[in-house]
Amino acid sequence: MDFSHLTLYIGDREWQNRNWKRVDSDEKSENSRIRRKNQKFDEELYRIRGKNKATK
Repeated sequence: MDFSHLTLYIGDREWQNRNWKRVDSDEKSENSRIRRKNQKFDEELYRIRGKNKATK
C-alpha cells in the first residue's frame, strides 16, 4: 500500500468511527425517549389502578 492509499484508508476509518459514534448517540437518545414515554404510561396506569382501589 503506498502512502496515498494509506491516508485514504485512515481517513475512511476516521469518518466511519465518527458516523458510528453519531449513530450510537442517536440510538441512545431514542432509547431514552422511549423509556420516558413508558414511564409516563406506567405512572398513568398506577394512578388509574389507585383510583379503582379507592372506589371499591
